[in-house]
Amino acid sequence: MYVFTSLSPGPQPLPPDAWPIADALVEASMLRAREVPALGSMALDLATMAVYVVRESGIHVAPKAESPDAQDGRSCGMLQLPCGFVGNHSLTDQAARWLQLARWGARICHEAPLAPLSSGSCRRGRKLSAERIALARAALEGYLDRTEEDD
Repeated sequence: MYVFTSLSPGPQPLPPDAWPIADALVEASMLRAREVPALGSMALDLATMAVYVVRESGIHVAPKAESPDAQDGRSCGMLQLPCGFVGNHSLTDQAARWLQLARWGARICHEAPLAPLSSGSCRRGRKLSAERIALARAALEGYLDRTEEDD
C-alpha cells in the first residue's frame, strides 16, 4: 500500500481496487517466495510489481483501455497481461504470472530483467523498466526510512 500511496498524486484516497490488488500482490509473492527474485530481493520484486500496477492500470482491476494493446484487446487487467489469461485467472494468479515473467526476464536479460515485461524485448524495454525499478527502490527506501523513524 505504501508504494501505491507514494506514487499517487495528491491527497485523494486510493481507488477501492487498491486493497484487493495489494492483497493479491503479497499473496503471489508469498506463493513464489522459494524462487530466486528477479531483482535480488522479494521486497524489491513486490515493490516493483506495485509500481507496474500504478503505471499500467492506475490501481484498477479493470482499467479503461488507453494503450494501443489495451484498445486492441491484447492486454488487460491490473498488470496489462494478455487478456486471455486475465479473463480466466484471479488477481493472485495474475500477480504470480507477472512474477514468473519477471524471473524469466532476469534469466534471459541479465542487464535489464524487466525489459521483456515492458516491451517483449531485452533492448526495447530497458529505459522504461529501469525507471520503474528506480521508483520501486525509492518507495521501498522511503518506507524503510519511515519505519525506522517510528522505532
